Amino acid sequence: NWNQVFVFLGIGSYLYTELLGRFFKKYVPYTVEAVNHPNSSTTEVVLRPKKDLITKHRAGQFLFVRFLDKGLNESHPFTISSAPNEDGLRLTIKACGDFTRRLFANLKAGTDAIVEGAYGMFDYRTGGPKQIWVAGGIGITPFLSFIRDLKDDLSHHVDFYYTVRHKDEAIFVDEIEKIVTKYPRLKPYIRFSAVHGSLTVDDIVKNAGGDIRGHHVYMCGPLPMVQAFEKKFAEAGVSRENIHFEEFNFR
Repeated sequence: NWNQVFVFLGIGSYLYTELLGRFFKKYVPYTVEAVNHPNSSTTEVVLRPKKDLITKHRAGQFLFVRFLDKGLNESHPFTISSAPNEDGLRLTIKACGDFTRRLFANLKAGTDAIVEGAYGMFDYRTGGPKQIWVAGGIGITPFLSFIRDLKDDLSHHVDFYYTVRHKDEAIFVDEIEKIVTKYPRLKPYIRFSAVHGSLTVDDIVKNAGGDIRGHHVYMCGPLPMVQAFEKKFAEAGVSRENIHFEEFNFR
C-alpha cells in the first residue's frame, strides 16, 4: 500500500545519505546567513556557501542538509525554495515534526551546515503546454522556486492553486501575487479552506473549462492530499504519467 511505499522511500533516502552518499557525492560546507520566520510555524533558512556552491540545481529540486549544532545534527531532505540563479540557497520549512520544531526554535544565524544535492525530477518544464499546479501548505516550496526562476516569458498555461486552512498559514503571498502579474498565462488561485471550503478536483476541472484530460499536474503537499488528488485527477481523465509529485515527507 501507499504508506509502505513511502516508508521504504524514506528508509532508502536515509540509508543513502548516511551510508552510501558520502562515498559518491560531495558534501559542501555552507553557513546559515539568516533565519527568518514568515509566520508562527515556518522557518526560512538562508544558506551561503563557505567556498564552493553545490552542483547547479534546477527549480523544484531538493537537497539534504545537516546543521552542525546540538539537536540539529541530522541529515534531512528539504526542497529548495530559492531560484537556481540566486547566490545562496533558501529553504522554507514548516515546524510539523520533532526535528523541524527544534529547528524553528533553535537554529541561529552563523551555524555551520553541510549540504548535499541537488536531487529530484519535479520539473514543470518537461510537461505539456497546459498545466495544473497544486500546493498544499508547505508544499508551496518547489512552486516558489518555479516562479522565482521565471524569466521573460512563460510558455505554459498554468492554473496555480495554493491552499492552506487559515490566512495566517499562507507564506510569501505578496511576492507570489506580484510575480504572477507579469505572466498572463499563470493564473493563481489562493484558497483558505476555513473560509472558502476545501479545494476539490471538481473545482479545478471547472476552472479549467470542464476538461483536463490533456493537462499535466504537479502537486506538493500533505501525503493524504496528494494521494486523494492523484486518484481524483485520474478519474477526471488525466493520465497517471502526467501526474507528478515528490515521494517523501518532511519531518
